[in-house]
Amino acid sequence: MVALLLLPLAGFLIGALVALLGGGGGIFYVALLTAGFGMPLEIAVPTSLATIVPTTLVAAYAHHRRGHVHWPIGRWMAGGGVIGALLGAWLTTVIPEPVARKGFALFLLVMGFFMLRARWRRRHVHAAPAREPAPHSPRSTPGRDALAAGFGLLGGVMAGLLGISGTPPILAGLQLLGLRAAEIAGTSVFVLLVLALAGFAGHLHLGHVDWLRVLLLGVGTTAGAFIAPHLLGLIDERRMERLFTPIFLLMVLGFGVYLLIA
Repeated sequence: MVALLLLPLAGFLIGALVALLGGGGGIFYVALLTAGFGMPLEIAVPTSLATIVPTTLVAAYAHHRRGHVHWPIGRWMAGGGVIGALLGAWLTTVIPEPVARKGFALFLLVMGFFMLRARWRRRHVHAAPAREPAPHSPRSTPGRDALAAGFGLLGGVMAGLLGISGTPPILAGLQLLGLRAAEIAGTSVFVLLVLALAGFAGHLHLGHVDWLRVLLLGVGTTAGAFIAPHLLGLIDERRMERLFTPIFLLMVLGFGVYLLIA
């Protein structure tokens, strides 16, 4: 009973982290529900998805209010993600899960390498003057839109095939597409909202949702997701780039290593 009462607090912390860094939080929710409450995975995954929906909805709206959602890229990425989620669900009948995990691990490590190289080139090859204005949002082009849809497809496949958040490919794609740190956070939570809705709809008819834990977690995550984006407005744009870009990189590389050795 005491553990149940702590769920809103845990949800608040996860919701704030999700909104600040642009993740879906699925891996945190699933870990909390399985390790903390002994919930079977087939119930923890849809329960996690049900919790992600209000979290990312509130976070995406708050980011939108502050102009942190790149809608052209976000729409293409979300569209690719829905197709990927359906494809990933079908692939579960074809590809063994251990093989899928190792394949995605290698993909994430490669993406991490390109992100690291892009960061190194920005710092050492095209060194910015001290008073250079904040970076502008990239313009939407057919090639950029196709690339966004491709990364969304990979994120959706990852979510549908492995039953976890498709955050790493989404973050890697948005950074490689040149979005600012605040836009990466805002656009990714919008994309992950669409992925969570698609994934939850696929599980809903099975009835594998613990609605009490969804409610308790959802109260906390919604509050955290609403408050956190407002904190971004208090941080200087360039300082935020320096702070969050390494975090995005570590999330992608760390998850790749985790999938490789798990």
